[in-house]
Amino acid sequence: METLIEQKATVLKQVIFRGTYWIRAWAVLSKEEEKNEMKKNCSRLEGTALEFFTKYGWNFRRRILQ
Repeated sequence: METLIEQKATVLKQVIFRGTYWIRAWAVLSKEEEKNEMKKNCSRLEGTALEFFTKYGWNFRRRILQ
């Protein structure tokens, strides 16, 4: 059974990675220079999230459960 903190962390991870998914999908419809910026910033956000959660014990190689 997950604790409340683990449940909140799981939800936060899902929000971050689903958000970056939709930003990348939207980037397909954007101008070329905006597309590159959006993709670059999504990568930065994902990298920062991975660093943060790894620091506090999350194994990012595991799949986030639905």
